[in-house]
Amino acid sequence: MMTLGQKLQELRQESRATQSQVAKELYVTRQTISRWEQDQALPSIETLNQIAHLYQTPLNTLVSDKNYNEQKNNKRINILALFGVILFNLIVGLAVFIVVISIVFSLWVTLIAFILSPFILYISTLSGLQSFALWQLISSVLLCIFGAVLIPFLYKGTVKVVNIINHYLGLNKKLIFSH
Repeated sequence: MMTLGQKLQELRQESRATQSQVAKELYVTRQTISRWEQDQALPSIETLNQIAHLYQTPLNTLVSDKNYNEQKNNKRINILALFGVILFNLIVGLAVFIVVISIVFSLWVTLIAFILSPFILYISTLSGLQSFALWQLISSVLLCIFGAVLIPFLYKGTVKVVNIINHYLGLNKKLIFSH
């Protein structure tokens, strides 16, 4: 059975951090970290919570009597959650994903068409596909400007959609793997 100090030392070494780095993160001295790891002192419950957050481990892993390595490697797959996640994702998630990706893709294609509209007008006029009209030139230049203005907004929207998808996939992973 590992002591709290041994667990703290192992977690710190696994994260490849020095005692000084951990001390800086927790706003304590390096000597305090050393005393904790040598079981000469105990951190407060608030500090234990910060340590658990720092090492991305559940608080009960630090304070439990169970063997630390056993707990760390004892992730089990929740079969019912796995089945539910797969079923839900196939029925609902996949449909929503396809619709959202299609909308984002079509917005980017439209934006590119807006930006290229003066060039498209120029090529179609040179090739004789249509006759030159001043109103078409003005419209295509306005569309190009409008498209250029929309680029940062569409980029931010695309990044948000990607972040939402990544968050959703992370939630599914948490549901499937139980501690």
